[in-house]
Amino acid sequence: MPTLSVTAFALSFLCLFGISETLHVKWGIKAEYTRKMVHICTGLIVLLFPYYLTHTSVLLLCASFYLILVWSKKMKMLRGINDVNRVTKGSEYYPLAVYASFVAYAVSDQMLYYILPIVTLALADPAAAIVGQSVASKKISVGDKNKTFYGSVAFFVVALISSIMAFYILDVSIPLYTMIVIAAIATFTEMISKNGSDNLTVPMAIIAVLAILSHIY
Repeated sequence: MPTLSVTAFALSFLCLFGISETLHVKWGIKAEYTRKMVHICTGLIVLLFPYYLTHTSVLLLCASFYLILVWSKKMKMLRGINDVNRVTKGSEYYPLAVYASFVAYAVSDQMLYYILPIVTLALADPAAAIVGQSVASKKISVGDKNKTFYGSVAFFVVALISSIMAFYILDVSIPLYTMIVIAAIATFTEMISKNGSDNLTVPMAIIAVLAILSHIY
């Protein structure tokens, strides 16, 4: 069963890559959009990892796709993911974040440590990018990078909704203001992260906050 599950997940990711490549290369859809499609769909798929895969299987999948993504950028392949006009290592950070979140879940034996970071990663980051690129708003200078006000607002709102949904579905009781704090810290982390590193730093920040909260509640 584990082998069958690993194969099924691997094929689903490869199909996503193929779809994004077709949409970008054949149909001319911008890589920014096909990249976000892969980002969201991948996040939703990996939510199933704890239910079907062992620790070793998750490590194998994440390591394999990390190498594939690094290699594809070097060889100028997977244009539906890599053909963007900015310096970013977000795609390489993604499998690292998934594995780190899985380890946090395995160590804590708390599904929240996996579900919340992954849902926030899958939904809040694309929301911020789409809103930031589509809606004209004041720029927020953070170091040598500029973030948009509405993009950060979108990230915060989606991160907060993700927290509410995760805590509710997993039947974890916690005050609303604590969820607001989690969303705010995730948003700040996204703002200060550079070159796609938010794909890793945001999940790690959420896990750190959850670890702290576990000693409070």
